[in-house]
Amino acid sequence: YFPAHINALAKVSLSRGNYDDAERLFKQSVEALLEVHGDGHPDVAISFNNLAAFFREIGRYEDALTLAEWSLKSLEASFGDEHPNVATALNTIASLYRLRGRYADAAICYERALRIHAETVGKAHADWANVSNNLAELLWHVGRYSESEQMNAEACEVVRMTLGEHHPRYASSVAVLAEVNCRLGRLTEAEPLSQEAVRTARDCLGEHHAEVG
Repeated sequence: YFPAHINALAKVSLSRGNYDDAERLFKQSVEALLEVHGDGHPDVAISFNNLAAFFREIGRYEDALTLAEWSLKSLEASFGDEHPNVATALNTIASLYRLRGRYADAAICYERALRIHAETVGKAHADWANVSNNLAELLWHVGRYSESEQMNAEACEVVRMTLGEHHPRYASSVAVLAEVNCRLGRLTEAEPLSQEAVRTARDCLGEHHAEVG
């Protein structure tokens, strides 16, 4: 298998909850790329970022942050500071900062990633919407509900237009919007949004997935 194929298999294993297989495959992809390119190649940096995202998913936050920060520096050296791959690495780092309670640092990374995506792929792109939704969720966690609602509503619409209403990202966006409306005391608006988020997640991921219910 080529490294890209191995990485794709790793993502499939992760989506199915086969974490041991996913870790083995992500590491195999990194090792294959290192053997071919050495550690200064952007494909290696992207592969390390994928491994960092995996470690984040299984709760190995310090390992994930170490890899993600190395990946960011390598990608900046390869592509410059304003490239979509840099934005992807920033999004990974921001999510780790948020999980560690470093909310101000997370917001800085999310905002920079948003700016890069806006200037490179545009605001009508799923990658921009993904970061926007993540920042909206962060704002919700720190009590900035009105800002969170505005940002998340825009992200929801972009996800709907680019990925459709039957995609896990759409379910996540709608779920955050439901929570924000609930916090703002708008229960009439929150309830149908919450039901839509659960229904979409169930359709996409199955009845017994951790993100359903």
